[in-house]
Amino acid sequence: MRQADQNTEWQSAQAERMEIVMSKMKWNQEKLGGILGMTQAGASKIARGKTKLSNSHVRKIHEASGYHKKWLLSGDGPMKDGPTEVNEPTIMKSKVKFDISEGAIRERFNKAIDEIKKQRGYEHYTQVSEALHLNNDHLTAVRTGQKLVTLTQITHLTRYGDGDASYVVSNKGSMMLSTGTDTVGEMAALQRRITELENDKKNLQLLVDTYSGEKRQTG
Repeated sequence: MRQADQNTEWQSAQAERMEIVMSKMKWNQEKLGGILGMTQAGASKIARGKTKLSNSHVRKIHEASGYHKKWLLSGDGPMKDGPTEVNEPTIMKSKVKFDISEGAIRERFNKAIDEIKKQRGYEHYTQVSEALHLNNDHLTAVRTGQKLVTLTQITHLTRYGDGDASYVVSNKGSMMLSTGTDTVGEMAALQRRITELENDKKNLQLLVDTYSGEKRQTG
C-alpha cells in the first residue's frame, strides 16, 4: 500500500473515532481544545484527522471520557468498559422482558471479523472488507459501534470468511466454521433468528406505544 493511502486510512479512521467520542460526550471543538490544552484550530485538526493523536492527547481524552487508550489510537478492542449499547428503547417499569440482542450480535460479529483478520494475516480492515465483498465504510461503522449488523454482512461473513452465522446471531457453535459445515442450514437458521428478532422489536414497540398512551391518559 502506498504511503499516501496509508496516511489517508489512519486519518479517516481517527476522524471517525473522534466523531464518536465528541458526539457521545457532547463536545465541540472548543471543549476538545480545552481538554487537550490547545487552541480550537489545533483541536479541529485532531478531530478531522489532520494531526495524529499523540500519547499525551490519548491520555487526556481517556481521563475525560473513559474511552480506552488502545481504541482511541488504533480502533482495536472495546471502546469503553461496560455493556454494549443497544439502540432500542427501554421501559423501566415494565415486567415484560424482551431479548433485544442486536448489540450482542454486533459484538460477536466484530470478534469474528478480528479472527478473520488474524488468521489471514491482514494488516488492515480494508483487506477484510475486500475479502468479504463488503463496503468498507459500512463495516467500519459496525466496528466502531455506529451501526448494527445487517443480514447481508453476516451472510458474507459465512460465505466468504468461514464465519459461523449461528455464533454471531445466537452465540451457539464456534466462531469459525469447520470443513463440511452445513452452510445452507446455518443460513436458514440465521433467517429464522432474524425473523424472531424483528418480531421482538415489533412487540417492544407495541409495548412502548401502550405505555406512552397510558402515561398521557394518567398525566
